[in-house]
Amino acid sequence: MAPSLLSNFSAVVLATTLATVPIEAASTNSSASHAPFGTITSKPGECVVGNPNTYVSAADLTWIWNNRMKKDVEPYNNWIMDHLVKNKGSINYYIRWDSNKKLTKEIAAKLQPMLTRQHAAWNRWLIGYDCWPYNEIKVNVVGIAVKDKSVLGWNDDSLGKIYVGDLDDEGSPQCPENCYRAADSYSGKWSESSGCDGKPFDISLWPTQGLGGGWGTY
Repeated sequence: MAPSLLSNFSAVVLATTLATVPIEAASTNSSASHAPFGTITSKPGECVVGNPNTYVSAADLTWIWNNRMKKDVEPYNNWIMDHLVKNKGSINYYIRWDSNKKLTKEIAAKLQPMLTRQHAAWNRWLIGYDCWPYNEIKVNVVGIAVKDKSVLGWNDDSLGKIYVGDLDDEGSPQCPENCYRAADSYSGKWSESSGCDGKPFDISLWPTQGLGGGWGTY
């Protein structure tokens, strides 16, 4: 299953203090606003790393990583962080409007700012740490998928390209699969999306009518 931003980020944020993301990071530390670094253990001039000194201990994080995350995280290279690095600090979303209720343009226009705020809150814990190179994450909404165009309160592409009637095996709307850019965990190469009728996307936001809570583990 492809990882989603709808999953709970808290464990990933905690484990970031222990797990070094393999990226071509900047060689200097950021001066942008960021979360506390805890007890800094790096030397002056090095990428800042440290141990937490409130709420949890380094031992707690080690246990979380070894027992709850490591076996699922390490084998894959298609996480949101991988997409952010590949795209140099930006990420493209498409909206899967899996509902019979009408989506107005006013509500749809609020989704991109909402996602931007969510990424900014998450990124605050990464800015400046271990030379993470992105002080700001640019979020783009590039498309929306619906079962029927009648559920939309507008009919142009001003909020991204509209895809109608492309359904997955369970009957939920989706954007064309050849627009999805992803890393292959075996070859390490990224998928080819040059044939996409529109802009390629990295991840979806999937509002689903009747969906309950309790989804996501990290």
